[in-house]
Amino acid sequence: MDFNENKNRRDFIKGLSLLAMGGMVSSALPFLVSCKKNGFYGAFKVIPSLCKGCGDCLPACYYGAIDLPELSKYFIEQNKCVECGECRSTCLDNAIKISIPQYLINRDVCRECGQCVPVCEVQAIVIPDISYTIDDVNCRNCGQCVPVCPESAIDISVKTYSIDQQTCIECGRCVPFCSHDALKIAVTNYSISQPVCIECGKCVPVCPEGAISVSPKQYTLIPADCVGCGECIPVCEGNCFSYAVSQYSVNSVVCSPSSCGRPCETICPVNAITISSGDAHINSSLCTKCGLCVKVCPNTAITPARVQQNVSTCTHCGKCFMVCTDIHQPLLPQIPCAIDKHNLPGWTAPVINQDLCTHCGTCTDDFTCPDAAIIATPPSPYYLPYIDTANCVNCGDCVTLFHCQDNAIIQYVPSDFHNPLINQSKCIKCGDCFTTNSCPYEHIDKNLPSNYQPAVIDTHLCTNCSKCVTQNSCQYGAIYKEEPSGHFVPFIDLNACTRCGKCIDQHACIEYNAIAAELHVATIDQNDCTNCGKCLYVCTYVAIVKK
Repeated sequence: MDFNENKNRRDFIKGLSLLAMGGMVSSALPFLVSCKKNGFYGAFKVIPSLCKGCGDCLPACYYGAIDLPELSKYFIEQNKCVECGECRSTCLDNAIKISIPQYLINRDVCRECGQCVPVCEVQAIVIPDISYTIDDVNCRNCGQCVPVCPESAIDISVKTYSIDQQTCIECGRCVPFCSHDALKIAVTNYSISQPVCIECGKCVPVCPEGAISVSPKQYTLIPADCVGCGECIPVCEGNCFSYAVSQYSVNSVVCSPSSCGRPCETICPVNAITISSGDAHINSSLCTKCGLCVKVCPNTAITPARVQQNVSTCTHCGKCFMVCTDIHQPLLPQIPCAIDKHNLPGWTAPVINQDLCTHCGTCTDDFTCPDAAIIATPPSPYYLPYIDTANCVNCGDCVTLFHCQDNAIIQYVPSDFHNPLINQSKCIKCGDCFTTNSCPYEHIDKNLPSNYQPAVIDTHLCTNCSKCVTQNSCQYGAIYKEEPSGHFVPFIDLNACTRCGKCIDQHACIEYNAIAAELHVATIDQNDCTNCGKCLYVCTYVAIVKK
């Protein structure tokens, strides 16, 4: 027989007894009044500790001798109630109204660490048994992940790096490969002094990056101006010049020292010309082939030595031009430079392309410009190359992504080096090493069991106690409370409540003490009571007794 049938039967019996007793009381009223005055029956009283303040006795007293100004009230303290609904089963009158929420796991947030599992006393939280490991084959042993682990479970033998200052050529080619700005190189810049450069182009093949651009000039002999000194012959690197006629000579047919005033003899700076037998004679051992005698002879009687040029072997070194210019400078304007220097088609000024230059220093270290036209400009202030340990994360990019041709970047391996690992006895599976990208190279792996199922709260086991939320079992906020549609705050329906007090007496909310009562106790006015005893039989809680 269910609760409603019990209640209906109880109400029926109570009404029948009241009806019968009412008839008896009415027929015997004169007698009862007489008994009251004579004290035939004993008086009745209410035991406060047993009275529930339900008011069931009030209609039983025909004389209104029972005083209960206000019925007891039962209510739910909102700040204590977790809406679990466990208390509802104790109320046979279904007066406790609770809109029960559901507790779920946000799988996008859940790290499947399992730290919430012990909080649930009924084991309703089901988390897969995952683990985290390090890919020791690809791990760079940088140690960036170590401080991320709150339990110090990551064990890395960190490799460190430094620069060999004796080997480093300070080219700076390694600098762009360090994403943490840890490589500090005082890079020397290289340029060409255009006024000094003779544009020979010898430096061009020296540069491994092709950064030096030189348009060589063409040097051409001007026969009309050449006095045949031959100074260009030994300095020419391409052996372009040679003598066609090696000595000066005098044409005696046209030479007339007696009438010309002998200017050749006078102008020769080394006294190589003498006059005898009516002719001028040139002493070849003294003659410097300066050409002054040729220029002053009024009869064009002196024939200079003649130099010839093979342009095809010219290396554009420019030495012929420099020596010719130097020799003839004191003799100007009589004796001009006989080498013509001119630009070839498409000529551009000599330059070092800074976009291509790697500052390796080869153009100065492995090559010596004869004219010192390549200029090395160190930065100011200058400092020796080093790795800034405050910025360096020991990622190894400076050796794995870049290869220093001079092997100036050194990797140090600890003497007690061991493969990287995660100590499973310390790991709490929080996933910080995995979810926060502590390894920028993605060498930390999350391992799932073969029977993997996503984290879930088993609704068949869950008692909705809310401990998984209220006790902060998930520090990542993955467990949340979802209220049903039409949710309302919990309350006790006083229209349905019979004030039986079972919700408190039977400890329906023993853990949270969220059910409270405002109790009122009935009293019997002895002056009005006829001692009929009718109230004695309607009190379900045996709170009315004879004195």
